Amino acid sequence: MSRLESLSDELLLLIASFAMSQSTITALARASHRLYSIYDPCLYRWNVVRGQCSALYWAAEHGNMVTVQKALDAGAPLSIKRPRGEPRKGSVVFRFGRERELHFRNFRPHPLSLAARGGHEAIVRFIIDKGASPDMADPERFTLLSLAAIHGHVSLARALLALGARQDIPSFMGHHPVSLASYQGHEELAAILLSDLKNHYSEVFDDQIKEALVSAVTGRRKEIVQLLVSHGAAVNFFYHFWQTLLNTAAKNGDMDILLLLLEHGPDPNRTLDR
Repeated sequence: MSRLESLSDELLLLIASFAMSQSTITALARASHRLYSIYDPCLYRWNVVRGQCSALYWAAEHGNMVTVQKALDAGAPLSIKRPRGEPRKGSVVFRFGRERELHFRNFRPHPLSLAARGGHEAIVRFIIDKGASPDMADPERFTLLSLAAIHGHVSLARALLALGARQDIPSFMGHHPVSLASYQGHEELAAILLSDLKNHYSEVFDDQIKEALVSAVTGRRKEIVQLLVSHGAAVNFFYHFWQTLLNTAAKNGDMDILLLLLEHGPDPNRTLDR
């Protein structure tokens, strides 16, 4: 038995109160089963008080529910609202050299967004069950559903839709979930989102399927292009400074996509609808 283990619990806890780092407490916790039972809770309390609750954020990002619960038990706050952050501003150069000042808020992602990014459905459900919105957004204004779309998390996307997550919330750059899934080439997920759009967002369906088609052609995703045109997507319109889908496919050298578009659209020499 080490000298440490001969000490009472009270003295061992007193020793932990003087620890200057998490690594010190971690080393003590690894010494024996008894010391682990005493110092493991101390480790999480130290992390809450001095470590900016990094254990909670790490656990959410990596899908470790045990660590999430330990962090919460130690007092880590879990807000059900999107972080407000600090107001910031900076200059951004747009097209033609024009410069404007952009105002935004700087904050770290909510644990819910981190869990969604990794596809950790159990943690996402756990936090939403505590009252968080299924439309929580990260600093780039990607909602949970958008994050699932980007990373191809089919099961999570289904769960979020069942929990009431909306598809009509754009990201900071104006992208919607179905467009993000289309660009990434996640065919099954895009099909799920299209079905939900048809059933619940008929007023914006045409606009969103156009946006998705632009993303699919830009991302060179032939299967997604086929899926979208099979759902009635228009192929004859202008976007982004008079670009057309045919122009984009031709510039990319995607002959298969170009031919597919021609099969579903009018003569490319016709005047296009804006």
